[in-house]
Amino acid sequence: MAAYPTPLHELSRREPFNCAQTLTQRSAYCIGSVDVDTTGARNFVAIQDKWEEMLQFCKQRYSATFWTFFLKLHTFSQVVVDTALHNVRKMYFFPSALKRGFPSCRRNMMSHLGCINEFSTIVRHTCRIDLSEFDLQSGTRFLDFQFIDPIWGWLLAARRHHPGDLHWKPHAQHRTDAPVYGGGIQYGECFKHVCMQSPEGSQLMLMALHWDGTFGRSLDVTPIAVAVANNNNCDKSKETCIGYMPFTPDQKQPEFAKTAKCTR
Repeated sequence: MAAYPTPLHELSRREPFNCAQTLTQRSAYCIGSVDVDTTGARNFVAIQDKWEEMLQFCKQRYSATFWTFFLKLHTFSQVVVDTALHNVRKMYFFPSALKRGFPSCRRNMMSHLGCINEFSTIVRHTCRIDLSEFDLQSGTRFLDFQFIDPIWGWLLAARRHHPGDLHWKPHAQHRTDAPVYGGGIQYGECFKHVCMQSPEGSQLMLMALHWDGTFGRSLDVTPIAVAVANNNNCDKSKETCIGYMPFTPDQKQPEFAKTAKCTR
């Protein structure tokens, strides 16, 4: 009997799943108590409890009307947010009793939510970067790089997703004689290899790290983000910004960009 090559579209096609098959696959993700060496492991349960307490405090600090309004525009620039808040409070039909729970600008709101700064000290770290060997013209000898704990950043992003959308175990499709990788990250050789290298019973937090930004024209910012690599979602909900790339005053000098120190 003649053998025919597998069509390319077949190699990249997702395996059709019905409800019963999906539930069977997801049952493998139930994480129970396992005998894994936890020496040196960090427990983030207490930090997550603190996070929940902070969110609850913030919610109760202002009225439900305010949060309904504010959460629709909080991603806009501060000028836009402050203008909107200020003008809404000035409207003649705005109830006076509601103003107590409706701040007029974001700065006023943040000043009354001191728990945010209190929590940030738990997950924020500072690393001093020694630049003395470069003998920079500006005289800069070091930079203090502040960033959020990458593990907490991963947890923060992971909590935005349904637990069933996170993949912890590798899977394979056997519809053809050749390997099929069309089902998502959980079907790839990379995912399988990483899981095989980990201790038995462990569940891997797969993390992606990337940064991109702009420099010049009065806007100098390069955000650094961690992303959850345990799912097949590609939108910004899987990411958390943990900090911004530090830079020296020398980087604002055009002639500095032509030197080897700039790239080092």
